Amino acid sequence: YAKSWQFDHLVPVVYFDFKNDDDLKLCWNFINIRVEPFNLNKNRGNRVDVLAVKSYFLDLFNNTGFSLCKKMLDKIETTEVSSIESNTNIEKCILENKTRLENIASLSNYEFNRFNAGVSIDEILYERDLLKKFGS
Repeated sequence: YAKSWQFDHLVPVVYFDFKNDDDLKLCWNFINIRVEPFNLNKNRGNRVDVLAVKSYFLDLFNNTGFSLCKKMLDKIETTEVSSIESNTNIEKCILENKTRLENIASLSNYEFNRFNAGVSIDEILYERDLLKKFGS
């Protein structure tokens, strides 16, 4: 364990309320755990999506009738219909900085690394325009 393999949750831990005993038990039930190869540099962006795992639990429930599979489906359903409330502070920040944020989003990897190194966005955009003018 932790050298060549590790446990992973099909429905990520973040979707469960550990103050709720039923959620805690459901999260750590064997039906929500899989064993996978251990990789220190694992790209967590390749994780199974909660909505994609719905069909897995539906098939498992239909084939076994196991009540915890139904509870997991209910949990996924609750997750699907829950909404994230709008955050007016974030909206305000985006509206006030929209042009700057769009410019940052347009940076190439090289430009973004320079930006992270402390070069201002204005300098990077100026250099980009110069290079376009002179055909580089």
